[in-house]
Amino acid sequence: MGAQWEALFARVRESLIRGDNDAAEESLRELESAARAEANPRGPLRSLIEALFLLERYEPAVAVCQKLLALEPDDARAHEILAQIYYFEGRLPHAQHHAEQALARNPLAPLATSVLGHVKKKLTAGRA
Repeated sequence: MGAQWEALFARVRESLIRGDNDAAEESLRELESAARAEANPRGPLRSLIEALFLLERYEPAVAVCQKLLALEPDDARAHEILAQIYYFEGRLPHAQHHAEQALARNPLAPLATSVLGHVKKKLTAGRA
């Protein structure tokens, strides 16, 4: 079943690369259905988060991240994506918190490392 979620996410990504937003949205709807139908939705939720993030649908991505973190609080990637979204939105304390949470769970999380560096730079510049 995991291959199905990964294939749907790959279709979202490939559709976006081709510039076919309609196909990406269709694959996203299929992924959302798979997540709702699954007894253990962790796998499809992870793929759904990635797809929503790529489609720049940040509000639903945050909601799905929160749902996944309620099921699995140690999911480093969910924290990493939340850090990125909050950084994009200018919510720097939230971005810092989730970047630190991601790095506590996966010290090699490259995007969390980057977000944390940018957040600290902006916070330091704001105090100067």
